[in-house]
Amino acid sequence: EQVGASMYMSSSKSGCSHRYGYVANVCVAKFARRQGIGSNMLQLAIEIAKSCGLKDVFVHVNMNNNVAQQLYKNIGFQ
Repeated sequence: EQVGASMYMSSSKSGCSHRYGYVANVCVAKFARRQGIGSNMLQLAIEIAKSCGLKDVFVHVNMNNNVAQQLYKNIGFQ
């Protein structure tokens, strides 16, 4: 049974050498939350970005989603 999903992309602007990773969504089933699954998915996205030579990874989070904001802060996002 699937308990989580995330979307990770890497981008670069045309003519720009700055490439970056972007985590668009991190979703964990309610019954599987608070077990480190979301943290593990984020850590994997960061590892993939680093292995591709990317220095920056960005996340997008709803300003009202305090739980997600705390998760991202715990991982090291600002």
